[in-house]
Amino acid sequence: MPKVSPAGLRRSGDSKSSLRGYWVRVRFIIRCNTEYGESLAIVGSSSEIGKWNVASRENLVWCDDGTWQKTIDYYRDAEENLDVEYKLIIVRYAGTTQVCWEDGLNRRLQHPTVDVGCVSNVCRKEVMVFPDYPEWQDYGLKKFKEVTFSTAGGVLSFNIACAKASHTDMLSTFLTGLRPETRARYGAHPLTAEYAAEACDYGSDANRLKTHLLIISPGPKPEVVGYILMDQSEITHEHERYRKLYNTHLESPVDIFFAPVMGDKYQNRGIASSVIPVVKKHIEDIRARSIVLLGGVQQTNASAVHFYQKSGFHKYGEFTWDNLVNVDMRLEVR
Repeated sequence: MPKVSPAGLRRSGDSKSSLRGYWVRVRFIIRCNTEYGESLAIVGSSSEIGKWNVASRENLVWCDDGTWQKTIDYYRDAEENLDVEYKLIIVRYAGTTQVCWEDGLNRRLQHPTVDVGCVSNVCRKEVMVFPDYPEWQDYGLKKFKEVTFSTAGGVLSFNIACAKASHTDMLSTFLTGLRPETRARYGAHPLTAEYAAEACDYGSDANRLKTHLLIISPGPKPEVVGYILMDQSEITHEHERYRKLYNTHLESPVDIFFAPVMGDKYQNRGIASSVIPVVKKHIEDIRARSIVLLGGVQQTNASAVHFYQKSGFHKYGEFTWDNLVNVDMRLEVR
């Protein structure tokens, strides 16, 4: 049934009403101190407030009483309750759009089903809670901070950091030097010198919702021993597969696609096992919901399937691509 405006709805007492849904009108009244050039917005799980896509946020309006306000109309089917998670964000434009996410757990808007055809009014008065020292990040993506970690027993130590221009040659050498049988396992990356240059172009639009992590051996001659892509953008074929095969709705940017590659001589040395907790902490810090293996893992790679299950990933199911059976796996952090 096409959606109509609240003004066009008949009241439930009108016998002529044939509508089979209802509207909830929510008025947000937010008290938040902002600086000149900053504005307030809301983004969340429903289509009305962007489906967690900051670019599709709903901007609030500053009022003379010192509050930010916005009225949003939610339409739901007659048997469907309104249940929406959301966060409030401060937006600033300084050459690029910069976003500071509200601290703490997601807020939740719930409202029971009302009579068919009714317009219900709900008023939400909120006080925003932000970190004491917010980090401004483009489109809400908090970049990974460099970390030094060791494998079990402290046998090996490595740095893990975001790729940048100075890493281009190292990453290119790593990707192009992988053995053919190793390259055949990883369909998520082109594994070329050109791809290395793109990954190390930190400020490009293509990398706005991507984090390219390098695992680097320290010392006088550092080298890349592993590469990880973390992608918060919406990858249509991945989202559709999870929806169609598993009835699971992934959402950008809270469900993050994860695609790691370990160097040949550094596999089975405990490095990946030590990296997973570091990555998981980063996912928790940016308040994402889950890590999803991009393209799954090949069924014949039994050791990798076992590793991910041991690391907390849940096996969702299997699909066939290019005559290969792949296993979809996902790690939920909240």
